[in-house]
Amino acid sequence: MIATEIDINIVQQVINNYFRSNVELEQMKSGVSTYVYRVWHDNQLYYLRVLPEDASFAAEAKAHEIMLECGINVPKPIYFEHKNILLEKSLMLTSEIPGQCIEINGTNNTDLLLNAGKQLALINSIKVDGFGFINRNNFHDLTGEKHTFKEYYYDKLYAYIDSLYSYGFDTDNIKKIMDKAYLMLETKDAFLVHGDFDSTHIFQNDGLYSGIIDFGEIRGSNYLYDLGHFKLHEDFDSFKYLAKGYNDVRKLAAEDYRKIDYLALFVGLGRSKYEHYRNLVKKQLEVLSQSNMACIMC
Repeated sequence: MIATEIDINIVQQVINNYFRSNVELEQMKSGVSTYVYRVWHDNQLYYLRVLPEDASFAAEAKAHEIMLECGINVPKPIYFEHKNILLEKSLMLTSEIPGQCIEINGTNNTDLLLNAGKQLALINSIKVDGFGFINRNNFHDLTGEKHTFKEYYYDKLYAYIDSLYSYGFDTDNIKKIMDKAYLMLETKDAFLVHGDFDSTHIFQNDGLYSGIIDFGEIRGSNYLYDLGHFKLHEDFDSFKYLAKGYNDVRKLAAEDYRKIDYLALFVGLGRSKYEHYRNLVKKQLEVLSQSNMACIMC
């Protein structure tokens, strides 16, 4: 969550100026990285996002355009500004992905997850120059903040692990696990990943897959990152169907599932200051331990 808010009256003025008429504006619960508003104009719903920091939506708008060209159902950028004169912040207006997230669908999500997996594989096939969060100050290309996977992977990793010592974790063993994981995950090629992919970002409309939303955490990474993120947060059956759809577009080798488990742990460690994620880290360590035991018994 963003700690401070901006004056909604200024936001209203900005969006009225764009549409050249008075529009209905509703402030939503702020996301992790942006302010978010619903906008209604001529019976159409749009979403307005505003960056809290001194950066631009240019790279994210470009990512959306690339994904749309690849046939991926994502919100279409309607308009963006590097720095609006009234807000003194960057903003982006996008189209709506109709429906609601499958987390609250209440029906069988199998087909929805299969379709989402196919589209996720297309997203993860888009190359990025560098690793880590997409540089929002680069207005022309998708570039990560780190030059190599090693820089990105080990940035703060040991610090995250050390912080778990006081909670009873075997931090030396976790470091050994993550060093071993690095040898499997290391790559020269960075691909676009959603960065926060779970069921809340997969949308359906009347039981049919409608798209993927919220790309505020995009980054360059190992292409399996999003599958790892999803597996950490969701039940195994949901992951199974997502991976099946993914495999229809981008084949997953047997060792890729091991990499996905390592990436799930990597995601959890990066957020382990929160109790919920410490519990997920513990769970993922058990998954890896059981997997090792299965390999020994084989």
